[in-house]
Amino acid sequence: MNEDERLVLERIAERMRHGRKQYGHLDVAREGMDWLEEATQELLDGCVYLASENIKLARRFSLESGSKTCYTSVSEPRGAFSHGLAKRSKRSTQNLKRKYQSKRRLVERYREPCERLWRLQDELRRDALGVTSSLVATEKRLMRIASLLHDGITEAECEAVLRQYAKESRERAETARWFNGDTNWRPDNFDRALGAAQVDKPDELDEAIKELNAKNAWPRPVTSEESKPGR
Repeated sequence: MNEDERLVLERIAERMRHGRKQYGHLDVAREGMDWLEEATQELLDGCVYLASENIKLARRFSLESGSKTCYTSVSEPRGAFSHGLAKRSKRSTQNLKRKYQSKRRLVERYREPCERLWRLQDELRRDALGVTSSLVATEKRLMRIASLLHDGITEAECEAVLRQYAKESRERAETARWFNGDTNWRPDNFDRALGAAQVDKPDELDEAIKELNAKNAWPRPVTSEESKPGR
């Protein structure tokens, strides 16, 4: 089960908790309850709510655009939705398309390291989880890895994160579901695993000290006499 599926189930469970507070525990065999009729009525109510929100948005657009006509139907051929909102939707689609194309170019740029990391991920999953099938390296999945590499994350750090996920999967079976090729590459999850992995990175201060030692270029300490005013 991936994260989105878990969130859907949590949303349903939240609704069940709300119903329990209002009506008590669910009893599917309750006398006098026609579940099909209840569902039909709820769906009809939902249609009314959607249509009402649709009309409200159309009216709001008419006011914002200064139109003298207050459109109340999205089926109106020259209505708000067929003009302003449709244009907004088109712009959003174009922006998403440009963003997607940009990420695809990133994948092409970092394809080799992305594919190496994907193969390593499959190897670690087989070893840690005992799975036999390989995950499909879709463009969307590779985009996440390419974005991390483009943001300055090294291939070695990515490998360390994969090994950290494999380690956690061996130690705690319940965490194995996150090592799925999707969740483990999301930035927040990646950062957490990277912190846990404790990757050895050269410290900039240590490097500067080494350089000064090598050149014997440490600044001379200032004496107390030289620090007095007028000196």
